[in-house]
Parts: sequence; C-alpha cells; structure tokens
Amino acid sequence: MKILIISPILPYRNVGHGGGTILFRLIEALSKRHQLSLASMYEPSEKEKFVELQSMLKVVCAMPRKETSAERLTMQASKHRAWQKIKLWTRGFLNDAFSIPMPDVKAFSDAVLRHVRQERYDIIQIEFPQWLSYLVRQIHTPNVVGAAHDVVFKAFERMRSQKKTTAHRLLANWRYMLSKRNELATYKHLRCVYTLSDFDKQLLLNAEPTLNVQTRQAGFPLPTLLANIKREPKMILFVGYLARGENQDGVWFLINEVMPIVWQKHPDASLYIVGGGAPQNMLEHHNGQTVIFHGYQEKLQPFYQRARVMVVPVFVGGGIITKLIESLMHALPSVSTTIGNEGVQAKPNEAILIADTAADFAKHINALIDNDEMHKRISQAARQHFENNFHIERVVQQLEQSYQQLLDEEKACN
Repeated sequence: MKILIISPILPYRNVGHGGGTILFRLIEALSKRHQLSLASMYEPSEKEKFVELQSMLKVVCAMPRKETSAERLTMQASKHRAWQKIKLWTRGFLNDAFSIPMPDVKAFSDAVLRHVRQERYDIIQIEFPQWLSYLVRQIHTPNVVGAAHDVVFKAFERMRSQKKTTAHRLLANWRYMLSKRNELATYKHLRCVYTLSDFDKQLLLNAEPTLNVQTRQAGFPLPTLLANIKREPKMILFVGYLARGENQDGVWFLINEVMPIVWQKHPDASLYIVGGGAPQNMLEHHNGQTVIFHGYQEKLQPFYQRARVMVVPVFVGGGIITKLIESLMHALPSVSTTIGNEGVQAKPNEAILIADTAADFAKHINALIDNDEMHKRISQAARQHFENNFHIERVVQQLEQSYQQLLDEEKACN
C-alpha cells in the first residue's frame, strides 16, 4: 500500500516522548511491507533525525516549529509566568475548542493540503488529529484516518473535578464541553479513528455512536530478556518528561508523600527520576542517594533492567502510558494508579499492582522490595501481558486488515 503519515511531532528512534516512540515503532514495521511517506513538523535540533527516517520512507513535507519545547518551558518558568501561562492556555483552548491553529501549524497544514492535491495515496493517516483538527477538516480525499493517542476531553473532564474554586471549576467545565464538542466533530471527518486502547474506543463510541472507531494498540519489538538480570534491590524508577505538569505532580507526590513512608521501612531505598525538563525547585531534592535525578536519557533500557520497581503516579489523562508498556516489556514489576493502567489494562494483582493513595503506593513498593516470590510472579505476568497485547507484529497485522477493509469498501462503492 501507498501510505502517507502526517504528524505534528517528529518520530525517530529514542525520541523523548511516548507518542513519538509509538509512532516510530509503527513506521519502522510498516516500512518493511509498504511504501511510506511522511509529513511532519519538527524542532530545529531534530533536523538531523531525517537522515535516519529517509532510509525507511520518503519525507514529502517537513516544517520547523516556531517555538521549541525548551522555549515553551522557559516561558512557563519566566518571571512573567502568570501571563505566559495564560498565553499558552489560550493557544491550546483555541485549537481544542474551535480548531484555530497556531500560525506554524496552519502553514504546515496548508503545505500538506497542497501536496495531497497532487499525490494520491491509498491511506492518509493523521497522527494526533486533535492537534491537527484544522487539517482534518480541510482535507477531502478518500481513506483519511486518524490515530488519537489520547482522548483530549477525557483529560479536561478529570481536570475540572480537581479545581478548588468555583470560578476555576466553571472555567474548566466550559473548556471541557467546548473541547468535547470540537473533538467529536473533528473525528466525524475521518473514515476511521484509531484509539490506542479499548477504554478510549468505548469512551468515544459512548459519546458519538456514529463514529467508526477501532483500537490500534501501541506496538513494540520484543526484546530478548537477559538470563540473569542484576536488579538493584531497592531501586525505584520513575520515567517521564518533567516539563509536563502531570509528571511534575507525580514526582512531587512520590517525594513528599510516598517515599517518606517507604523510607520508614527502607531508609536506603532510592528513587531514580529519569526525564528532562525538571524545574529547579524539584532538582534541589537531588541528593545522590535516596533521590536521584538523571535528566533526559536517550537509552532507557539500562534503567528498566536495573530497577526493582517501576512507579506510575498518573492522576490526569490516561490513555496509553508508554513508560508502563516498556516496564512490562522488560518484565519490571510496576505500581500504577488506576488511571495509569487505564489503557494498558494489565490485570491488577497479577501483572501489575494498583494504588491510588500514597499509603497504597508505599505498601506495594515495600512488598515488591521484600517479597522475592511476589516480585518474580508479577514480573513473569507483566512480560506475558506485553507479549499478548503489544508485540509490534500483531499490531501491524491488525492495522493492515483494517486498511484493507477500508480500501475494499471504497472499491465496492465505486
């Protein structure tokens, strides 16, 4: 098949965020069996990554972002932080609620539209269609599908319940309702919407039964497990991009509420925090012994192989949590919130331990440190859950069947 993949973020090997990782693995597998083209936005520091991608596909449109993620982080941390937060919030709101894009996103979308008017593809797949909703509404060619890596209005619905004042709750509720209406309207322009979990699929169908929604699980290659993994007996691992507010909230939860309970029983337990973008006041907790910040790491496998326990304190969002899938892949027992496991659907108390309070997090962490038999049992079940659900070959085969069904339906109509 001739397939065009359109993305607002550049996917490449060892990219520092989950969505890009999932997309790169999919491209890597599809390129061995189909003719792929890519249209993508990118940050200036990522320009050299196109060399690697060009061995797998043809880049037909590439446009740099006006602002880098580092610049957006600087805006959030500036002395005019309140004004900058309002500015960033307004940009997101205009796109989420009304499909009004930033100028660079609009320029990219217009360039893609010009290209697809001249070139025909069997399948046009738009990743993160809620971020490119302007493009989705303007593109009028057959067999345009979208991959919703998360359901945006789901996160806004959860955020509104966490607001402390009436004014903030009313504002959050307004954004939730407008974003939900716009997101569903955007998806109606697509032949098919692929969600990354059955949970999100059912959420969309409950909200809009007329949508064609299918599940496209996140797919990863199956690594060979080392025969004798040397895990550090009291190493607790957190992985996440710390410029994101929800990840910052998770780390503060661990440092201030969970670990003090763990340290009562295991004063030498170490919390390893891996990910770039941490604010300075958070980095001040680094002591090199019980709290250790590692910053951005291109290769995470050594951390997954060394850690005794993975922690996933996600309280907003949900969908597919890539770091949780990677821990399952490496047979690393994990403690996650209910929301963190929402899209992964590992079986509680079998392939994962679930905790939604600091006390339960600490209890499960201590149990995994103390109980070798429990650790081994959950480790084996975690790896089996990964093999049953997230192996890339299985994901690609299902996606190819879906593509073919769309093409057959189009042919029958013609």
